[in-house]
Amino acid sequence: MIAEAVEAIPKLTADDFKGSPIEAEYKKLSPTPDDFPNLVQRIAAMASKGYDFGADKLKATTAPMFSSTATLTACGLRTSRRCFA
Repeated sequence: MIAEAVEAIPKLTADDFKGSPIEAEYKKLSPTPDDFPNLVQRIAAMASKGYDFGADKLKATTAPMFSSTATLTACGLRTSRRCFA
């Protein structure tokens, strides 16, 4: 990951998303629309932690796995999903 992005993630606040499509969709769809700042805080905290499980642990897993990733770009949200059985 780009060093600047790693440094910026823990500093994200709801104000950074003010007026964005992400904020609008959250407020439209969430049962707790006023809780958007808490969501941003939780996502920033989660994204700030390392989560390398290690190839050996993943290879040893016998349960099916579903992988989903999303990247927000200037052109919109791009997603990728894969199922490993």
